[in-house]
Amino acid sequence: MPLKDTLQADLKQAMLAREADKVELLRGLKSAILYAEVAADKRDEGLSDDEIIVVLQKESKKRAESAGLFEK
Repeated sequence: MPLKDTLQADLKQAMLAREADKVELLRGLKSAILYAEVAADKRDEGLSDDEIIVVLQKESKKRAESAGLFEK
């Protein structure tokens, strides 16, 4: 199953379970993937799993930096 489909399935499950924090996180990740697709002009065919992993790593790094700044 492609990574993007897995994220969508996880989002549906989180919505049904009423896990608000998880829903917010997954929607943010889907949004970041969409922005990357548009920037790479790959909206129709989508990004490969490897490209999605790069986007997810960037988002993880952003959140880690934000958490570090918040702690200070």
